[in-house]
Amino acid sequence: CASTSPSFSPSKSPSFSPSKRPTPVPTEAPIRSGTGTTFCNATAAERIFRLELTYEDASRTSWKLNEFDITSETFVDFEASGASVQRTQRICVPPGTYEIIISDSSATGMGGGSYAGNFRGGQVFAYESDPNDLNWGEKRHIFCYGECASTSPSLSPSSPLTELPSTLPSVSPSTEPTPLPSVSPSSQPSPSPSDIPSNEPSHRPSLFPSQIPSLDPSVEPTPSPTQIIELPLPGGQQDAEIDDELNVPSCSTASSSCSTGGLVAGRGKLGPEEGSEQNAPNSLDGCTDSDAGNYNISESIEAITVSSKTPGNMREGDSVTVTATVICWYTGANDTADFYYTTIVGQNLVQWVFIDSVDCSGVGSVGKKQQLSVTYSLPKGRRHAVRVNFSYRVGDRVESSSCVESTGENEFYNDVDDLVFAVEENTEELLI
Repeated sequence: CASTSPSFSPSKSPSFSPSKRPTPVPTEAPIRSGTGTTFCNATAAERIFRLELTYEDASRTSWKLNEFDITSETFVDFEASGASVQRTQRICVPPGTYEIIISDSSATGMGGGSYAGNFRGGQVFAYESDPNDLNWGEKRHIFCYGECASTSPSLSPSSPLTELPSTLPSVSPSTEPTPLPSVSPSSQPSPSPSDIPSNEPSHRPSLFPSQIPSLDPSVEPTPSPTQIIELPLPGGQQDAEIDDELNVPSCSTASSSCSTGGLVAGRGKLGPEEGSEQNAPNSLDGCTDSDAGNYNISESIEAITVSSKTPGNMREGDSVTVTATVICWYTGANDTADFYYTTIVGQNLVQWVFIDSVDCSGVGSVGKKQQLSVTYSLPKGRRHAVRVNFSYRVGDRVESSSCVESTGENEFYNDVDDLVFAVEENTEELLI
């Protein structure tokens, strides 16, 4: 030990090497400790550490004791011994953290030997050879006496790694990732990925974009950005109301679809509401309906709906679908719906443009509703109207017509209904 005062009695066995780190305070008075006569520094609170070695061949076994240095944050040599016949080594150590290394130069693991480290009052580590673990070249143990001198962990793992992990987390994380991910996320992610992926999203995006865009921007953008199509907000479906000036169902603002609902159900004097169609004949130009037949058996238009084929509100140039819900008579073999549109909306000033005719066939039962549809592109204009002329085609009624009037000789059971709706302006050049 580093005592500057001589001992009162010599030690029983000389030291094999001088102390590498003298104590800062000289010994004031010798004290007796341990089983032998050894003197430690009472002021520095040194204690005797005893290493007991049992081995077959002294020439191949050595040991080294390291102390943790706060300044360099590393273990530094404190005491060492080469091959020795001594089976018990005693050394005075001040409070601190120590690492002892037992080495076997032939790497055969002491050949059935054992060793233990002790302070007075308790053992701090021990090893006894195991038949299944005979061959080793080096064993390391870390122990502490008093208030350990380490205030922060080392910045790199010990080499070789200790057999058991620490029970306390590191104050500063290691610069290298662990082989297996921890149960709790690190305060700072490692630069290298773990061998086993975590269940949580990664901090760095992959090189390929996700199929579903995230709600938050990526920390680092991907080489291929996610394709997001910006769509206008749809106005949803609108239910038409009777326009007091035009006397037809109308949707006053642009929407994704416009429907008459039950406003046009029935035909002329035939209908569900008090035996007639509401606001009959529901036509812009005064075209009238036939009153012949019976409601829910003979021909009638029950509803008209116009809807956009693309997301968002209907606008100029968009493709729209016009659907007429009708009641066909019997098999419907001779019932036809003629579809028209116009952008000139006003009483007695309408110019209808023919879209197409659709037959009401294959119904197979009296009073069964069927939906007939056509598609067209909206021309320029902010206010549009569609017409459905539904009638029984016999005799002189063979051609499409925007208005059919029954006579005594030719009863066509005709029903005509119009629907006015608004569309959004399209500032792009239209193809029509």
